[in-house]
Amino acid sequence: MSEKFEVVISGIGGHFPECNNVDELTEFLFNKKNGITVDSRRWTPGELNAPAAIGKLKYIDRFDSLFFGIHRKLCESLDSLTRHSLERAIEAIIDAGICPSDLHGSNTAVLMASTVSESEFFSIFDSKDTGFGILGHNRAMQANRVSYSLNLYGPSYTMDSTWTGGTQGLSLAKTLIENGHVNAAIVGIANLILHPTISLQFQSMGKLTTGERTKSFCADADGYNRAEGCVVLFLQRACEARRSYGTVISVNNQCFGDRDSMYVEDSGPHLKELLTRSYKKSGIDPKTVGFVEAEGSACKRIDAMELNAMADVFCPDDRKDPLLVGSIKSNIGHTEAASSLVSLTKAIIALDTGFIPPNINYDNPNNDVPAISNYKIKVIT
Repeated sequence: MSEKFEVVISGIGGHFPECNNVDELTEFLFNKKNGITVDSRRWTPGELNAPAAIGKLKYIDRFDSLFFGIHRKLCESLDSLTRHSLERAIEAIIDAGICPSDLHGSNTAVLMASTVSESEFFSIFDSKDTGFGILGHNRAMQANRVSYSLNLYGPSYTMDSTWTGGTQGLSLAKTLIENGHVNAAIVGIANLILHPTISLQFQSMGKLTTGERTKSFCADADGYNRAEGCVVLFLQRACEARRSYGTVISVNNQCFGDRDSMYVEDSGPHLKELLTRSYKKSGIDPKTVGFVEAEGSACKRIDAMELNAMADVFCPDDRKDPLLVGSIKSNIGHTEAASSLVSLTKAIIALDTGFIPPNINYDNPNNDVPAISNYKIKVIT
């Protein structure tokens, strides 16, 4: 059997609601701020009667095209998802202590993911008549532009997935690096909210709150606030990394087929089985886990399903201390496609600082979760 390399996360680049980078996010979380705002940065509140309270990036229209060697006219047609992916990729590489030009010609993979590019629907036909519609708005360019700009020779593609895209990219990157197929990997995902149309569809599914607070794990949870975000990770072999935020021990995700719940909802038994299988595979006893950064979608029934499944897996009768649980969605809303890597960023902040960023908007515990009332699970506040 060939040697398997230890894989570490050595760099992070991120852009979050009201936070331009991970350092700002760290301060934001520990100061218990709420990243949900109502203003006209994306659309006029009241348009289509869609919920106006969302988590927004401070800016989405700034881009240094000269730095990336992109023609000005192409830049006018460049999808914002691609712009943010390019910028955050450079941040992650520099955060790892590497000059981006040093990766020139290297066997580095680029694995990006997204779900919906709202600008793609409006601009693919290039109404500005610049001739760059396909080059600017093909989502494959989220990865391909990074590889092209840095002259990387590894695999390069974008996954059009659901909200599991970030973990799918992380899983593939780990496999490629540990088996020696590539030396490093750039893994990223972005989510932007530019128009009220999709919000209206989520609202009709009963997913969104009409207020300005995402109340994860609460008895009066009434849905989440949509939010924007972009996270890019740089992964390397541990023996070559100059920094390590942590070893990637195991990554598991599952896209369910046959199940007994609605198409847009998770299944408790499937989640329990996935957790059990994941920890068995990684050789870790679940009852030794101290903290879990959970989904916490602020839909009361789904929150209860998630926490009850976690209680069954992590909290056997012989567990000594309560399982600490949190969700960054309470602070900045649900970043949807980007949510997996945004949640991972919060977990890394906890590891890096030694303190778990607290949940906000948590007043009355979900009364359908016995493990909260009997102190097997504790939501961090």
